[in-house]
Amino acid sequence: MSKLVLSLSIVLLSLAFVGCSDDPAGTIGMATVIIDPTPGGASVAWRLSGLSSHSGVGSKQVEVYPGIYVFSWVEDEEWINIGTTVETFTVESGDRHRVEGSFFRDIPAFVRVDAEPDELNQTWVVTTSDGQEISGAGDSVFPIDHSGLVSIQWGEQPGWWSPVLSSVSQFALGDTAAFAGSYQEILEDPQDLSVCLPSGSFLMGSPDSELGHERDELQHEVSLSHRVWIDKVELATWSYLSRAIRATLQDAAYMEIFTTLYHPLTWTDTLLYDDNDNIIVIVNYTDAASGGSLVSAVDIYDRLEGSEVFLARIAPQQVVVNTNPSMGVTPLTNIGQAVFGPVYGVTWYGAAAYCDWLNIDSGYPLSYNHVTWDVVDGDPYELQGYRLPTEAEWEYACRSGVTTAFASGDILQSNVGDRNLDLIGWYGGAGEVRLGGLKVPNSFGLYDMHGNLWEWCNDYYNYHEYAMSDAVDPRGPSTGIDRCKRGGAISSDAVQCRSANRSAFHPDQRSEIGLRPVRTHFE
Repeated sequence: MSKLVLSLSIVLLSLAFVGCSDDPAGTIGMATVIIDPTPGGASVAWRLSGLSSHSGVGSKQVEVYPGIYVFSWVEDEEWINIGTTVETFTVESGDRHRVEGSFFRDIPAFVRVDAEPDELNQTWVVTTSDGQEISGAGDSVFPIDHSGLVSIQWGEQPGWWSPVLSSVSQFALGDTAAFAGSYQEILEDPQDLSVCLPSGSFLMGSPDSELGHERDELQHEVSLSHRVWIDKVELATWSYLSRAIRATLQDAAYMEIFTTLYHPLTWTDTLLYDDNDNIIVIVNYTDAASGGSLVSAVDIYDRLEGSEVFLARIAPQQVVVNTNPSMGVTPLTNIGQAVFGPVYGVTWYGAAAYCDWLNIDSGYPLSYNHVTWDVVDGDPYELQGYRLPTEAEWEYACRSGVTTAFASGDILQSNVGDRNLDLIGWYGGAGEVRLGGLKVPNSFGLYDMHGNLWEWCNDYYNYHEYAMSDAVDPRGPSTGIDRCKRGGAISSDAVQCRSANRSAFHPDQRSEIGLRPVRTHFE
């Protein structure tokens, strides 16, 4: 009897061993996987592969052996997956692992936000044309129950330029609106004279509905891949004249001083020095007997690379210092404001030459060929030194991140009395050219981009090539006659002072026009 019991025990133990041979952990060592799609009613198929293989639809809880598993959601025409499609994970005995998925059904469109750099986790607000607002931070993908126009407003971050374009995208059912925003560090100018603009994209030109819109302002998107330094105010007379004097001393320019005397004054007789014996500006002496101005004009000519092109004529009111020669030079503090105001009477050649005078003094190569007057090597954005802004750079700087006619808002009046333009620009016959920086600056910190003086751009003017130019770093036409001027002047109507307004000007002309040099920033 005992032998029979022993034999039965052995058989039972053997059966138990065989029954457990396919169960390495045993039922007591199982793990749990919870499949949890959102929303809970999403009937999305899935597969789980590993030591235990399962498949199903929607929410479910399954028991699995410990080990490595691959979970995947099956593509579904009805439900759109905006999360992770495949997940690999490891479970041990007793674990409870949750697999989540985010799905949407019958959603017309999606928005994808990509904010750089990631570590800023920068805030933003997306707005649809029907008034919906969705706020968030950092990178995100989310659905919207809306098709049409959608915009994004990027949040501000101290010490960083926000993306300059509140991007607007129009899309339809099933589309995705992608908004990429790059925050760029604000670089400081030790002398506080210029601003380093961020690179970015913007809508160049104006919509048909804008008051004053012209046919040569066809709206198109432009991207500028380079950061650029630009002066905060229009170039001052004393800056231009002092550089012209230095250029003359270096045989890079030639100056003629016209006087009312029977004998001419040489230009060295008419220099004003500061306390450190640095040349500041030409002095316009006053005749002791008549009280009249002795200097009637200052003409400046080019001498670089064999050129003899006329560059500028500086009018008497720009160099006036009411002093009798016998009394010496008037102290700097008594100079009339015109000396410190924006220089005008400068041809396009004179504006380009000034940039090269700066380059000579700063140790940069020349930016212009003074025979052909093309930029050296053909690409203004790759030049190391100072130059005139391209049309795209000028409008980008003027707009400073807005799409309205002025940096301060929409255009309200075609000629004078526009309260938005009144905040930011001199126009409408408002008297003499004004000192820089007296009005409100735009969002980039630039003054007088609207009105006061027209400003020369690097580009040739061309009506047809404007909207067909390169979408990235457009250089303008390769040939032409007239050059572009932008911004309007103190005698201009409001419509001429719009950010998108374009005007052709022969490079020899110089009426009510000045300049604002730029320089590409290289890391």
